[in-house]
Amino acid sequence: TSFSSTEENPTFTFDTAGDFEVKLVATNSVGTVEITKTITVTAAPVAPIAGFSFSPASPETGQEVSFTNESTNADSYQWSADGTSFSSTEENPTFTFDTAGDFEVKLVVTNSVGTDETSTTITVTAAQVAPVAGFSFSPASPETGQEVSFTNESTNADSYQWSADGTSFSSTIENPTFTFDTAGDFEVKLVVTNSAGTDEITKTITVTAPPVAAFSFSPTSPETGQEVSFTNESTNADSYQWSAEGTSFNSTEKNPTFTFDTAGDYEVK
Repeated sequence: TSFSSTEENPTFTFDTAGDFEVKLVATNSVGTVEITKTITVTAAPVAPIAGFSFSPASPETGQEVSFTNESTNADSYQWSADGTSFSSTEENPTFTFDTAGDFEVKLVVTNSVGTDETSTTITVTAAQVAPVAGFSFSPASPETGQEVSFTNESTNADSYQWSADGTSFSSTIENPTFTFDTAGDFEVKLVVTNSAGTDEITKTITVTAPPVAAFSFSPTSPETGQEVSFTNESTNADSYQWSAEGTSFNSTEKNPTFTFDTAGDYEVK
């Protein structure tokens, strides 16, 4: 220190904390004597300065938030957040926000000298939930060569993967279309994902082939009064309707017969 005095009763201000050996040397005409004493100087208290950080920086509802106290010279702490039940006197508390929104988190710190406070806005977003896969399609009973429209009915999905075994159908579009070239039962699968998980759904689509009408007849050159046999050569047909204009020929049989009573050219349909 710079303490040096010849006064009988001096004063001195110590600028730094620590242990100091203070020595007094006293003299008169007879002689000299000295004494030394240790003075322990402590740092003078200063006002606190509030500060804190938190993690994660972008919390979701239901996710625990850790608060890290970064204050200086503080002896006590009071945490709070308007609109919540958050209230703590811990140095480094945690809290879980149940609802999404912007929350002003306040820290008030104190010591024997004074008080300080700071506030920070925490934005809490709604926690993402796992997706649920769902879809419909139209037409409900498609035929080969007919475009099928798929309507995504999933919830909470961010991405989509469509497929159908035995076909080239593969799409990441939300609402794709596809044309089946062959008839049959096809398992169409939709897999949906988001950051919380994955879900999938499979539906069977029955694709039918459209009918193709065809027939032959015998004899090829019939005469009046001669029975004509019609042979159905159609494909993918479930029902039949035969007729011939200018005659009474009308049948729903698969392979009917008919006898023409008059000569002429007849359009058999």
